Amino acid sequence: VGSTMAKPDWQIHYEKLQKMLCWTSHDRQDDMGLLFQPFREIVQLVLTEAKNAGLHVDVFETMRSPYRQLYLFNQGRSKIRNVGAHSRGLAVDIVFKDKQNNWTWNNEMPWKTFADIVVKHELTSGFYFKSIHDAPHVESPIYAKEVV
Repeated sequence: VGSTMAKPDWQIHYEKLQKMLCWTSHDRQDDMGLLFQPFREIVQLVLTEAKNAGLHVDVFETMRSPYRQLYLFNQGRSKIRNVGAHSRGLAVDIVFKDKQNNWTWNNEMPWKTFADIVVKHELTSGFYFKSIHDAPHVESPIYAKEVV
């Protein structure tokens, strides 16, 4: 008698994303609704705490299609060629905004302060990656534990 294991919720979410129109787009997606719900809820807490700490941050990119990932790689804007946590709704890029409300990746911004808020909520911060420096990247621990 064979037993069948139920798919994890994140896998079901990933399969839903693959059926959406944005899955074939090169466009940047910033809709928080594209994130896996439990991860999205924690990201919202991170954003609230960061803003309460005076950090002017916002969601820059949520789900990333395979087409956008390859597009960014070919432009030299990503060191990763294949899709990863973003494609599964398990990562988000949160970026600072300057006084004119423009996106900024300036190293003078308090990235470590933001990263510490991320880690406090038991998420992974790209600020602390050993292989690449990706300060805006926030990732669910599910990706490292269950996907990779």
